Amino acid sequence: MLGADLVAKAAPDGQTLLVFHSGLVYEPALYKQLPYDVEKDFTPVTLLGSVPSIFMVNRGLAAGSVADVVALAKARPGELNCGSAGVGSSAHLAVELFQSMAGVKVTHVPFRGGGPAVMAVVSGHVQFMIETAGSVLPQVLSGSARALAVTGERRMAALADVPTMQEAGLKGYVYTTWYGLWAPARTPDTIVSRLNAATAKVLAAAGTTAAFEKAGIEAESASAERFGVMVHSELARWTAFIRGVNITPQ
Repeated sequence: MLGADLVAKAAPDGQTLLVFHSGLVYEPALYKQLPYDVEKDFTPVTLLGSVPSIFMVNRGLAAGSVADVVALAKARPGELNCGSAGVGSSAHLAVELFQSMAGVKVTHVPFRGGGPAVMAVVSGHVQFMIETAGSVLPQVLSGSARALAVTGERRMAALADVPTMQEAGLKGYVYTTWYGLWAPARTPDTIVSRLNAATAKVLAAAGTTAAFEKAGIEAESASAERFGVMVHSELARWTAFIRGVNITPQ
């Protein structure tokens, strides 16, 4: 928030920019007072990429699929524990979406950061979590935990045998953490266009694609206009959802 506020108040000359993940569109519903307005104080420049999450379970959990987890959760409401990096985090929203769409009730266990939450799944203190691929892929590949599904539209190259949530039976469940580039409001269109074109060129470079893939991120650019429409849509979507499930940050 401190970084975003700095950009919001910076001169609109293209010299001070903001790289932020999709959490930017969650904030208005999570916090009563923000020092900036997501749509009024920033100019969308381009989408940078997105990363799916992995539905990861402890190795000892008697579930070989997402459907098995749903069955367990329905048979034992509230008994399964799901970890996250904290209230209002990406992993928290992912599990709230899972509960809503699967019609189940699990117990959310917030930790002080993603690392402790991941270790809690590995150790068995919580049974599962839905966390970004970059954070949990090492545990899955090493066999410390099991991946039952990925949350993107497509399967991950690194986990080609792991189905998407939709393939696993939860139709309509798509959840990715996306990253974008913004400039301060009132940045001239000529500057935004130059930034957009330069960023698209870098994102298309083989070196960038390889580095992003290693981190579990799919590089993706977009016109400033399309990215602006996406931000507006995502803001409306998540504001309605967060308020609907009544999430309040601690």
